[in-house]
Amino acid sequence: MRLSTRRPKWVGVKPLAEGPDNEDSLTIYPKILPGRTAVRSGAKPRRPVSRLVMMAAAAVMIAVIVCGAGFAIWTLHESAYDVVALGEGGSTSRQNVVILARREATILLLGAGGTAAGVLILLSSLWREIRGIRRSEAWLAEQNLVIDKSKRLLLDTQRIGNLGHFETSLGSDSVWSPQLFEIAGLPEAPSIAFEAIVALSHPDDRDGFRSAWEESQASRSKMVQELRWIRPDRELRWIHIEADPRYDANHQFIGHFGVAQDVTRRKIAEQAAVDFRHLMLDAIEAISQGFILYDKEDRYVLANSRFREMFPEHAAFMYPGMHYEDVLRIGYKLGLYEDPGHDFDAWLARTLEWHRSAEQPMVRHLPDGRWIRRDERRTSDGGIVGLRADITDFKRVEAALEQRVADLELARSDLEAQKLRLVANAEELRLARDAAEAATRTKSQFLAMMSHEIRTPMTGMMGMIGLLCDTALDDEQLKLANMARASTHDLLLVINDILDFSKLEAGKLTLESIDFSVQAVIAGVVSLLGATASGKGVRLEGSLNDQMPDWLKGDPNRIRQILLNLAGNALKFTEQGSVRIVASHRGLSGEIVEVRMEVIDSGIGIPKNVQENLFRPFTQADNSTSRKYGGTGLGLAISDQLCKMMGGSIGVESVPGQGSTFWFTVQCRRGDVPTVSAPPVAPVIEKPGRKLTILVAEDNLMIRTLISKLLRKRGHIADMVADGEAAVTAVQAKSYDLILMDMHMPKMDGVSATMMVRKLAGPERLVPIIALTGNALVGQRENCLAAGMDDYLSKPFEAADFYAVIDRWGEAKAESETPHAVIHVRS
Repeated sequence: MRLSTRRPKWVGVKPLAEGPDNEDSLTIYPKILPGRTAVRSGAKPRRPVSRLVMMAAAAVMIAVIVCGAGFAIWTLHESAYDVVALGEGGSTSRQNVVILARREATILLLGAGGTAAGVLILLSSLWREIRGIRRSEAWLAEQNLVIDKSKRLLLDTQRIGNLGHFETSLGSDSVWSPQLFEIAGLPEAPSIAFEAIVALSHPDDRDGFRSAWEESQASRSKMVQELRWIRPDRELRWIHIEADPRYDANHQFIGHFGVAQDVTRRKIAEQAAVDFRHLMLDAIEAISQGFILYDKEDRYVLANSRFREMFPEHAAFMYPGMHYEDVLRIGYKLGLYEDPGHDFDAWLARTLEWHRSAEQPMVRHLPDGRWIRRDERRTSDGGIVGLRADITDFKRVEAALEQRVADLELARSDLEAQKLRLVANAEELRLARDAAEAATRTKSQFLAMMSHEIRTPMTGMMGMIGLLCDTALDDEQLKLANMARASTHDLLLVINDILDFSKLEAGKLTLESIDFSVQAVIAGVVSLLGATASGKGVRLEGSLNDQMPDWLKGDPNRIRQILLNLAGNALKFTEQGSVRIVASHRGLSGEIVEVRMEVIDSGIGIPKNVQENLFRPFTQADNSTSRKYGGTGLGLAISDQLCKMMGGSIGVESVPGQGSTFWFTVQCRRGDVPTVSAPPVAPVIEKPGRKLTILVAEDNLMIRTLISKLLRKRGHIADMVADGEAAVTAVQAKSYDLILMDMHMPKMDGVSATMMVRKLAGPERLVPIIALTGNALVGQRENCLAAGMDDYLSKPFEAADFYAVIDRWGEAKAESETPHAVIHVRS
């Protein structure tokens, strides 16, 4: 048989169980090529001829050739002897001898040639066989590399796929691939007992695994099983096992061969999917509206309980997989929809088109009277999600609203007519508003005029009485003069109340924010009212809690004004007993402190029905009060407004015949201790001010006389003029140290005169000008300063205040005349 040296083709590998290293034993099956003879089943494949046999055959052939050549030589030698013998005997002819010799030579040559040819053929075959053997060895080495690579790929495939193979024999042991040991968390071993595999299984899965294994062996069927393995490290793994029974040539069971795969991730994913499905079902059940789902083939999938409650008739005949069109047809036959008219097919087509477009919601009125809103949307896989909401109540409200709208339309027409009337009324109100604004302006002008007209004679009265008190009077005259002075002060308080109320009414009263001491404020009020209390035999005292901050920041003057008003009223209405001023505080957020002051008296008390009106303007307890005690009734109203401006409030608690408690609160900030300059080491001797030349522009003779006497008393020289024009002329004719300028004068008022003085070209334009006015309304001081005046003195004034202004501006004038002095000019 001719040996082929061509490399066969291989179709696959199969692991063998024989031998201890069965995982490395792989049988490679050659592919039968066309035109070649296949080895019959059960026969051993032809093995190549051994080199030793071929070399022995070659040696035998060479020996045969050598023997043949020797035999030929010996034959020729014998022939030669025969020829010689014949020649000597003469019995044979020479010709026969030659023929005989040629015959022997031919036989010899043919034998040698055949032998040489055989040797050549044998050597050629031997060479070809040796070359084929070498090629087979190289191919076999290459196939071994392929087998090794296939083995590695197989193991890597098992590792990546989290699976391994196993094989069992007739005994109870199994042979595992390395990946199975890795999955089980066990060390590699040549084999593993069946009971060890059972012990590796979860207790709940052991009986099922054992039964499936025995059933596969008994029924000769494939075993498919999923169970849990508990690794030695207590980690749980889900394992999917598939095994086929194996049989020998006599169809006798010899074991199992199968694979085991770690499917833990899949099991976790499946459980997550189950949990997610339950979550989705719970969410669908929690929807307050009816929910229904159709698949992409428009078949019913599921609905929540709310949908079944809303449509119990539908729930009775609907089943999963039922087409939506069939639902419509059956529902129509059962009378579950509104009557579509005679053309059912057109209604069905419209409904199906709306259902499949799933764009706009639809509202349906069912035969049972309910209104249902239907919303449907497409899902990502082509299905349809539907929501059903019962809007019957909404429809009822809508109908009621429509009726209401109709009623409103009627009302609107009525309002249109009223609007026309209101427009006419608005015009009337506008005219009334203009008249009110004009009245307000007139009132302000009137108050300004009255303030000037009242304060001007008041200035004369107070000043003259003051001068009178400084003269030599007997006791009776001095008593009368002091009584007149007290009366003027009371009258001034009434005027000030009216002016403060006007400022508050205009909303232009401003508050200060300076550091002050509550103790000092209370002490000042007690000191001011002490003489009045002593004269009536009433005890006046003040106190404050120990935790009261030493210094606060706020408006002490307005707080003093409120406290004076309340304490003054208490003294006014208390004939005997005491008046106590009590101060306390409480902290608010941050640095804010709320100060509470109470004025407690033992006076006549106030009825309950009168208390709520006390803080209204021009209100007193009764009509007899004003006759007996006097007053305008503005003090408490002003105090109420001031408390509100300072973030507080005011109130009263009183029982008739048992006294009253007036209280108020204000908000302040915590203040800083003011810096006090050290007292002088030696006493200071007050130097008299220098004599000044002063121009007084005043049209009232009494005021001119008063000012003249006050100035001459200090040694100043005073020139008097009666109007603004005369004042401007006088300034141009003579140099003055100071000008006292009245605001309201004939021919030219004080503002115009001041502006003309400031426009002069010489140094006289820098002379200090002090305004004198009885107008104490809001903005008067600002008007004076804006006109170019340097200071402001309101009538009536005390002599001390008058002298203080004169001395202050006299000193300023002296400093401005010193060399290198800086002069500040108001423009």
